[in-house]
Amino acid sequence: MTILDVSTDDARKMMHARSRSRPSLSVMFLAGAMLATAFSINGTPQDATADQAGVTVTPEHLDFGEAATGTATAPQRLTVTNSTQEGMPLGGIILSGIDFSQTTTCGASLDAGASCSIEVTFKPATTGPRLGTVSVDTRRGRTRIVPLNGTGK
Repeated sequence: MTILDVSTDDARKMMHARSRSRPSLSVMFLAGAMLATAFSINGTPQDATADQAGVTVTPEHLDFGEAATGTATAPQRLTVTNSTQEGMPLGGIILSGIDFSQTTTCGASLDAGASCSIEVTFKPATTGPRLGTVSVDTRRGRTRIVPLNGTGK
């Protein structure tokens, strides 16, 4: 099953832009897993990782390259930042993909101006391309999805 979630703010942007131009929404899939999304108005990309309320997750994706099957890579870090003047509730962090694991310093909320981190490790069970995602729910109607990829060798 594939679900494409467009927030109310994004829908308003698209409807407003539609009166002036033709917005586009691009979604890239590989072997049934979503790798990335992009939204543009008049060919100008809109920030896919910035929450309207000021929450960002960086970087936009993690690429672990090649790793021997059964061998874990060094962890890579995602940073969740709240650039608002108020605390932000976090609904949770969800990891998909059996070849990935994560640890986090993020709690149930993120103070104003604060950051927390998510460390992701890749340990391929089989050879070939392996995909996953980290989803961060900001509990303000927005979910940040970060694609993960690596190759087992």
